Amino acid sequence: MTNTGYPLASDRPDGISSIVLLFILLIGLITVFSLVGYLVSSGVERGSLPKTASAWLKTSAILLAVATVLMYMLGAGSLIFMEEPDMYAACRNAGGAAKYHEWDGYDGSYFPPRFLCHVKGGGSYPAQVPGYVNPSLLLLSSLTVATSGLAWFTRPKVATDNTTGTPAP
Repeated sequence: MTNTGYPLASDRPDGISSIVLLFILLIGLITVFSLVGYLVSSGVERGSLPKTASAWLKTSAILLAVATVLMYMLGAGSLIFMEEPDMYAACRNAGGAAKYHEWDGYDGSYFPPRFLCHVKGGGSYPAQVPGYVNPSLLLLSSLTVATSGLAWFTRPKVATDNTTGTPAP
C-alpha cells in the first residue's frame, strides 16, 4: 500500500477537493430550488395543470433536470467528507481482501462523480459512489435534452410579419 501522507482528500494534489464539492452541491441546491420554484409559480399563475402537449413536455423536462441534478448531488455528496482512512476503507469494502492487498492508490473526479481504487499492474475498480449514479445521470440527462427539444419543437408559434420579423398585430 502507498501511504501518501495526505490526511484529507482535499489535501491531495490529484484528489478531490471538499471545498469544490461543497460549492458544486450549493450550486445544485440553488438550481433545484429555482426549478421547483419556477414550476410551482407557473402552476399557480395558470391555476391548473398544463393543458397543451408542449406545456407538459416543458414541465417534464424541468422535472427531469431536477432529477438529474439531484442524482449528481447524490454521487458527489458520497465523496465530500472522505478522509484518508475512509478512502482506505472504501477500497477495502469495494474490492474485498484479494484486491485490497494489491491496492496501490486512489483518485476521484467531479464529473462523472467517481472514486477509483488503483491496483498494482494498472487496473482499477470503483468504490464509494453508488453504481447506479453514473448510468442514471446518463439516462436522465439524455431524457432531459430529448424532452426539452420536443418541448421546443412543439411550442406554439408566434405569427410574425415576414418583412420586419416582428410579431404581427
